[in-house]
Amino acid sequence: RLRDVYGGFPPVAYSVLIGLSALLSLVSGLLICQLLLFHLGLICRGMTTYEFIVAQRQKQKAREASGAKRSVKGQCFDELEKSAPCLS
Repeated sequence: RLRDVYGGFPPVAYSVLIGLSALLSLVSGLLICQLLLFHLGLICRGMTTYEFIVAQRQKQKAREASGAKRSVKGQCFDELEKSAPCLS
């Protein structure tokens, strides 16, 4: 039946394209879920996206102004904090 629809297109190539499409769909779905969870976290905190960004900038400026040297663990936490809301 595939031969009728796609002509001489090799079944292996067709399978590879289907696999790549499935992988792309999975990655896209995971990214959308991450975005949804991020915004649900913001909603639980009663914040808008803009308020979150402004708060993150204020935290960063305060850290830079204090000039305190952060530990490696603290620096890793800072990197994680840049991309996710603090839900505490």
